[in-house]
Amino acid sequence: MAYRSQHESWRSLKWLAAGATVWTSLIAFSMYWNYVSEQEKTIGLATIEARAHFNKDKAFRFWGASHGGVYVPVDEHTPPNPRLADIPERDITTPSGKKLTLMNPAYMLRTMMREFEDLYGVKGKITSFPDKLFYKGNMPDEWELAALNAFRDGGNEEICIADIAGTPYMRLMRPLFIQQDCMKCHAIQGYKIGDLRGAVGVSVSMQPYLEAEQQQLRMLTISHFLLWLTGLFVLFYFHIRFRAQAKAMHSMEEQFHQAQKMEALGTLVGGIAHDFNNMLAGMTGNLYLAKKQLQGHPDALKKLANVEQLSFRAADMIRQLLTFARKDRVSMKPLPLPPFIKETLKFLRTSLPESIAMHQEICDAPLIIQGDATQLHQVLMNLINNARDALEGVDDPHITIRLEKAEVDEQLARQHEDIPSGCYAHLSIEDNGCGIPAVQIEHLFEPFYTTKDQGKGTGLGLSMVFGAVQTHNGYIEVESTQAAGSTFHLFLPLLSTVHPSPSTPHAPAFIAGQGETILLVDDESHILETGKEVLESMGYRVIVAHDGAQAIDLFTINQNLISLIIMDVVMPKLGGVKTMEKIRRIRADVKAIFLTGYDKQISLATSLSESETTTLSKPYDIDELSRIIRQQLDT
Repeated sequence: MAYRSQHESWRSLKWLAAGATVWTSLIAFSMYWNYVSEQEKTIGLATIEARAHFNKDKAFRFWGASHGGVYVPVDEHTPPNPRLADIPERDITTPSGKKLTLMNPAYMLRTMMREFEDLYGVKGKITSFPDKLFYKGNMPDEWELAALNAFRDGGNEEICIADIAGTPYMRLMRPLFIQQDCMKCHAIQGYKIGDLRGAVGVSVSMQPYLEAEQQQLRMLTISHFLLWLTGLFVLFYFHIRFRAQAKAMHSMEEQFHQAQKMEALGTLVGGIAHDFNNMLAGMTGNLYLAKKQLQGHPDALKKLANVEQLSFRAADMIRQLLTFARKDRVSMKPLPLPPFIKETLKFLRTSLPESIAMHQEICDAPLIIQGDATQLHQVLMNLINNARDALEGVDDPHITIRLEKAEVDEQLARQHEDIPSGCYAHLSIEDNGCGIPAVQIEHLFEPFYTTKDQGKGTGLGLSMVFGAVQTHNGYIEVESTQAAGSTFHLFLPLLSTVHPSPSTPHAPAFIAGQGETILLVDDESHILETGKEVLESMGYRVIVAHDGAQAIDLFTINQNLISLIIMDVVMPKLGGVKTMEKIRRIRADVKAIFLTGYDKQISLATSLSESETTTLSKPYDIDELSRIIRQQLDT
């Protein structure tokens, strides 16, 4: 065990180191990716601003060119342009004597760029090839000349980040082509319309963008560092937890083996329940048909009714097994205990030998609990059967069942730590049998633990009792003395207030059919045959199918005749749910009733809602089936 613990610790450390390495690598990659993304974002934003300014300059120049320029007052900043000397109206005088000179589009744009730079710091420039200069201020620098050559080769935009007077700028240039309006000034240079005249450039300061980028990078660094530390803390936390779990591995393995036993039991019970309920469905169907044929024989009808009642009781027992094996749901409802206990004991008395006396001390107070009748029936049956077995070979054997109200005050609650204070129904089952050794009492409620001889018990009965009592938020105690007998005490919490369910009109016992056609689908031949006879006796026409594929074929042929489908859920090849999905692709409004030997709540897929289907558990009551069929047909 020490070697194993050391091995687990070493393995845990290796996983910790591997996890830390992977986590650090992920954080490093994330930081690198975010750094690159942030830099690309900075360049992208600056580029967007540069293009916006370029488009502004382009629109301004287009406006000026479309108007042939504008007249402005002559002063030292805007003297007459000698390159427009060939234009007769370059200089004009207003009636008031004010001298104006024509400013061409390039002159306008250059002046606007200079003033815009003074106001906002955004630089603009018109440039041209050195051998085509029209204005010496348009002399290109090294980068601008390279951009002009790129435009000559077919390029349409050049971008770079460069320092201007020690400050980084986003520089953008786009080509400028000769248009009709340009020929006034540049025709003398030999240009033709469409020739590359030069380029217009914009330079946007990167300083505010770089400052925002640095701030964002600092935040990214801090957040990634904190995230890295958090990840290491989580890894270390799970490392500590793993080591703690490794120390308790032996205990967990025992629990795992126990869980495997219970899972195997659940699988076994689920399979048995399905087959058993199918057989019970066939039995109850035939009992119904037999009762119809023996209407004039009251004695026979009484015996058949008893068999039918026992069949449904057997189905309840199967449901209890499913509940224990976690294959079924519990139906908790307000349950008056005194009449329930009396009725159950009347049923259980038949399983006891006549030599065993049964004494009942049941109070008449209305003790109402929130309970599941089937589970509590199983609890009583198991406890009384155990008492019966303990009385074997005992002189004057007797079993005493008591039911009374118990007030558990704080003092009593302190003596019994598992029982909170409050009002309880106290049910006790006492026998004068062989008793239970003290060393065995603490193991009584463990699954597969039994004190009986081999072949006389499975060790599941008291485990089932314990689980059922816990489901009811109750508590169970055992008092036993060897050779003197045992007493099992059950404490079930009473309901303080009971809200009566709203009264509903009494449903008719049986509703006959009106000649509608029903498609009945089941892979069990005896259920199919019996079900067909039952439905026909109820006044329906019946089409039968032995599997899902045949059901689809028959529905396709008779879809206009079939009013309702009654189908088994579990069938080979194609189950009921899948079959119904395919049928509803043929006709979406077809009604369906599902029959299942499993829990009806977990047998259906979520794709079929309760509003679209009704589910009945096998075996089913024929009168209830008749009402559900009519309800489906009438809605």
